[in-house]
Amino acid sequence: MKTDRGTRECPLGKRGRGIAKFCLALAAAFTLVFSVSYAQTSNETISKEDRTVSDCEKGNGRACFALSYTYLDKQDYVKAVELLQKSCDDGFAPGCGVLGLMYARGNGVRRDNSKAIELYRKSCDDGDALGCGALASMYRDGFGVEQDDFKAIELYQKACDDGAATDCSLLGFMYAKGKGVEQDDFKAAELFQKACNGENAEGCGALGGLYHLGKGVMQDHFKAAGLFQKSCDGGVAAACGALGVLYENGSGVEKDIDQAFSYFEKACNLKNPKGCEHYERLKEGGK
Repeated sequence: MKTDRGTRECPLGKRGRGIAKFCLALAAAFTLVFSVSYAQTSNETISKEDRTVSDCEKGNGRACFALSYTYLDKQDYVKAVELLQKSCDDGFAPGCGVLGLMYARGNGVRRDNSKAIELYRKSCDDGDALGCGALASMYRDGFGVEQDDFKAIELYQKACDDGAATDCSLLGFMYAKGKGVEQDDFKAAELFQKACNGENAEGCGALGGLYHLGKGVMQDHFKAAGLFQKSCDGGVAAACGALGVLYENGSGVEKDIDQAFSYFEKACNLKNPKGCEHYERLKEGGK
């Protein structure tokens, strides 16, 4: 069994004028990505008109699922679990998936990874891409099941093919490090591009790292800067730090210490340790 979801290796190596210092943090940003994006994406597909008690009581699993968010927002996890269970029982696949997340986290129920696995599998089998991605992460990390990179790859691929951008990113990291597949920077770049096209900020940042290093793509510092910018704007702390490095070195952008300072500060505010180190260094040494 693996330990923490964030303790994965850096897919971009140890080169690149300080960029790699932010790489592990970028990977660690995926610690809860699959679960957070799962809930957010599913919630976005639900119309407010579906949030009715009467429809839920009539056996509308979609309505029960939507209604559960009223209670999730209030952190009334017990009631949310009750509604998610009804949603799942009524055949709404995302309801099963988010209920699995509740069991994985121990919110409103006793934490039970085996139960989470069962629910993720049901969600995936019923056609929910994000359920497949969640199940893939359990296999990748060995939570509730025997660790299996090959199974994780299969499930991430299924989720990615069905449009789950986050899982395209996670699959990209598997290819970048050769976990369960032959190491392939070109395939990793393709998957990060697909994720970025799907508005996944972490995928944009990872692709920026590959462009900066010229791994799997032709080296292009200008394009790397643009991708780091998009990722940083999406709230990825490590990408903000990487962008700060580019501005400090004048790589792909015009050298600008004030801008570097600003991006290091943003990275630090987003709880990135390396960003804080650089921020304090520039602050103490003068910009």
